[in-house]
Amino acid sequence: MIKKIYFLALSIICSIILHAYLTNSYYQIHYGEGVSGSSICNVGQKFNCEAVSASGYSQFMGIPLAVWGLGLNLALLILLLGYLITDEFKKQWWAGFQTLIVASAFGSIIMGLVSLSLLSVYCLFCIILYVFSFVQLYLSFKVVPASELKDYFAQLFNFSKIPYAVFIALLMFPLISVFVSAKMKRDFGGDRFEKQLDSLLSDWKQETNVIQFANTPGTLVKPAKNAETKFEIVEFADFLCGHCQKASRTIKTFLANHDANFRFYTFPLDQTCRSVENKLTGPSCFLAKTAYCAEKQGLGWKVHDWIFDNQKDLFVSLDKIKLKIKSELSNLGLAEAEWIACTEAEDTHQAIVNQSQFAQNLNITGTPTIYVNGKKLRGGQVLDVLKRAYKMQ
Repeated sequence: MIKKIYFLALSIICSIILHAYLTNSYYQIHYGEGVSGSSICNVGQKFNCEAVSASGYSQFMGIPLAVWGLGLNLALLILLLGYLITDEFKKQWWAGFQTLIVASAFGSIIMGLVSLSLLSVYCLFCIILYVFSFVQLYLSFKVVPASELKDYFAQLFNFSKIPYAVFIALLMFPLISVFVSAKMKRDFGGDRFEKQLDSLLSDWKQETNVIQFANTPGTLVKPAKNAETKFEIVEFADFLCGHCQKASRTIKTFLANHDANFRFYTFPLDQTCRSVENKLTGPSCFLAKTAYCAEKQGLGWKVHDWIFDNQKDLFVSLDKIKLKIKSELSNLGLAEAEWIACTEAEDTHQAIVNQSQFAQNLNITGTPTIYVNGKKLRGGQVLDVLKRAYKMQ
């Protein structure tokens, strides 16, 4: 029995760690610097914890599910310790513990069904936590068989004998959840952000200058799954802009849960793609041409993601950038001769100049600049701004 209790405690501690990680990730995505893209919980297109966290099913009663899970498992640990260190009230402590174990397993079933039926991406850590909850349920019934639990629960509801400590431990579940949620939101400036959010969306809603982007070709276009979808995001970005890197990941996360059209325009800030007469090519300009030419081979979005994922390695000279990209051409699936010819072509330079000129005509001076449904949306690189705008359409 000692070994089973040891494994119970270990699984609860592991669950606390995973829930703490997901809690921090949630607030980082919604109120912090945005989607990191480097989360160890993101494995391919189907398993992306950040995308799941960005969905509307990641919270209950205004509190993230990760926080509820954190509070529940901390309460479980307290109840299990109470059972181990006391002799007189073991049945009451265990009955309280078993109550939350069953609640945890039931919650896992509900969230598992929600994930399978309503989400197109899955959270790997969440799946591990679901497994832990059933392992804990199984081990708990091995420690105290179901046939004996009736007596244990009778003791739990014998209010004349039950110690207050058991009730306090049970109350720790919601209390910890509410406290952690309030503290994390305050630490990440959530209250202040939500006030700014109302202002940003009000300005966007009242904007009367609606830009028609369909007439000006961009570097990349990702149509919505549903042809009837009217929601459209337009981004102007520089591939060597750190904020653009974060914005690209935020938009990608948003699109994993929301059907929308997405247009991507390159706006190299090194200014070497600002005129037809200027034949010099700077690093940002060359990366813009690389993505443009990759799209000619049907690999534009793949190269777009690769550039932003490897941005930190591209703050080097133009010659080194070219060598790095050439070394990755086969991995990216690009035909080298076709790619070289395209990046050196007059038409390619003209296309990037046209996009830069379009941005300047819109009085865009920095990146990322984001439009939603033809209207400039300040803060559009923030996940919750996009989510609220989506609901307002």
